[in-house]
Amino acid sequence: MRTSVRRVVFGCLGCIGMLGLLLALPKPAESHSRQELTLMLQKMKKKQTQLAQRIAGLTSKLSSLRKEGKLMAWELSLLKRELRNADNVVEKVKAPGCGGVGRCRRCKSQPKKQVKALRCGRGGGHCRKGKALSKELAQKKMPVKSLTGPTWGPASAKVTIAAFSDFQCPFCARGASIMRKVKQAFGDKVRIVFKHLPLAFHKQAYIAAQASMEAQRQGKFWPFHDKIFANIRSVNKAQLLKWAGELKMDVKAMKHALDTKKYKAVVDADLALAKKWHVRGTPTFFVNGERVTGAHPFKVFASKINKLLGQ
Repeated sequence: MRTSVRRVVFGCLGCIGMLGLLLALPKPAESHSRQELTLMLQKMKKKQTQLAQRIAGLTSKLSSLRKEGKLMAWELSLLKRELRNADNVVEKVKAPGCGGVGRCRRCKSQPKKQVKALRCGRGGGHCRKGKALSKELAQKKMPVKSLTGPTWGPASAKVTIAAFSDFQCPFCARGASIMRKVKQAFGDKVRIVFKHLPLAFHKQAYIAAQASMEAQRQGKFWPFHDKIFANIRSVNKAQLLKWAGELKMDVKAMKHALDTKKYKAVVDADLALAKKWHVRGTPTFFVNGERVTGAHPFKVFASKINKLLGQ
């Protein structure tokens, strides 16, 4: 009897133990559903990250487009102002061989053409003589290899680009951006020489040119160059000194250079060279001596450089 009771008790205990083990095991369906949920969450997080990156990219592009739009609006306002200036000087322009300034029919009939011919940055190609000069200048190679001044790239570079520029010219700012792309694309294969051509109607361009030469002496020309072109709307003496401080330059030396016009002769020498080479507009580039007038797209410069490199 006792033996039977023991058997029954031990049998019950064994059943209880087995039941406990079964309950402790994970349910296959539950385990499978948890894995699926984890994978789904991972996919959703990945997609969320991708969407966030895409939104950030679109926001950045929108910001740059807005900036470009503002720059274009400013360029348009400058062009309108120049047109008004041209209209104001019409009365001072006289036709060839005319003794009365702006008084005869010939003067009054074509004043805008006369002004355009005088102020045109394309070599005055509005008459036969002007067209002939433009053609001659386009074909003539200028000696850029021997130029000195603020330089980027080694002297041994196969291609040298001389850039005549104005620190208040929006088209020069665009040209500077293109030259940065040239640097990135071609590296030490290209040498860029900066030449000053501050235009008379850009009132702060001349002092900015002088300031950049002090930056050159302090070994900060290109960072200072980029700083000015990034802020061309607010160029003045106070800002130039402020930017010098931001770039960890000697501000006292910069102020002294501007007050004493230390680099006036350097800037004037560049202006004289521009006149000698018949450079009338900014920006004007010379790629191994070949004239390129205006801020053309990067592909124009890349094509010329690749041709010169034999690629």
